[in-house]
Amino acid sequence: MSEALRVRQTLFYIPIEFHGTPIFGFGVLLAIWAVASGLFLWLRIRSQGWNADTRAFLPVLGLVGAAIYFLPSIVGERQGLPIRGYGVLLLVAVFSAAALL
Repeated sequence: MSEALRVRQTLFYIPIEFHGTPIFGFGVLLAIWAVASGLFLWLRIRSQGWNADTRAFLPVLGLVGAAIYFLPSIVGERQGLPIRGYGVLLLVAVFSAAALL
């Protein structure tokens, strides 16, 4: 099969560090997630109060934060987080199906 028709398995890597500053783990992405989660919770509490619907978001926000924190040890690749071609194509297919629906 020619090189032009073959799909690359790994499209690119998101680096673990950028100029010495960690992105994943205890880094920039976790800080952005903490600020965004705090702002989201503050807006929910301000509009609806501290009710069961607001508390229902806490486990999801915590799990995503834990996933960001433990991602470097889970991935285990030195280059960074691999973005695979099949996953991108599957994501495009899901979004296309949802748009057509």
